[in-house]
Amino acid sequence: MVLGLLPRRRRKRLETELREARSRLEELRRARDLEGRDLRLILRMAAKAMRDAASPPGGLASLEALAQRIEDCSRLLCPQPRLDRRPVALAGPLAEVIEEYRAIAGEQREILYIEDGGGDWLRASVDRSLFVRAMRELLDNSLRHAAGWQRIRVTSEPIPGAIVVKVRDDGCGMPVAEEDGSVVMAAAEGEGPAEGERGQSAEGIGLTLARRIVEAHGGVLSISTAAGHGTCVSTRWPTGEALREAEE
Repeated sequence: MVLGLLPRRRRKRLETELREARSRLEELRRARDLEGRDLRLILRMAAKAMRDAASPPGGLASLEALAQRIEDCSRLLCPQPRLDRRPVALAGPLAEVIEEYRAIAGEQREILYIEDGGGDWLRASVDRSLFVRAMRELLDNSLRHAAGWQRIRVTSEPIPGAIVVKVRDDGCGMPVAEEDGSVVMAAAEGEGPAEGERGQSAEGIGLTLARRIVEAHGGVLSISTAAGHGTCVSTRWPTGEALREAEE
């Protein structure tokens, strides 16, 4: 176990943080009547964040990210998620997240942002913090598929009633089911590798959380991928006009 390789004092601190996180999750489960599968999803997130905190360059800062991720996920697992929806020009938060991940990507991986019309005046009705969370999950997933030099393209485009944001990479692609070509997401739903394993399980968690965020906004997340040819994740975020029409 990675924690066993750390100095005693730091290991004790991390173990305490993990116990507190699990206790908090159990409180959330009782308070919000979460299903066992939903709780396992959050616990996988906690385990992953603890591994990141135990190894460079994650550090203890990962514990703060864990707390925010748990809070975001717990909001989405309620029967009726609480969203602080406001008109948001998506170009702003997109630029912030991309700048953050450019620092993580380093020189061997390039992240491009291409805006196809709309500018700051075109807004979607979103919970800004959850939109940022979804974009972080998608960029993190793309970086995990990197093999050597890689380019990630983020595009935003207005369509009637929505804004479409796509994250496309030229990595190794994702596993797909032979029978229908759909992306394999079983690990994200608690049916794949154990919590201590890395790889598809960690990737599935991020995509599952991103999907729940998009769908909580009344949008759609779709994935197209091919082995050796990269992956494109498309998210559709309704505008205020579309939401008003849906409520009428």
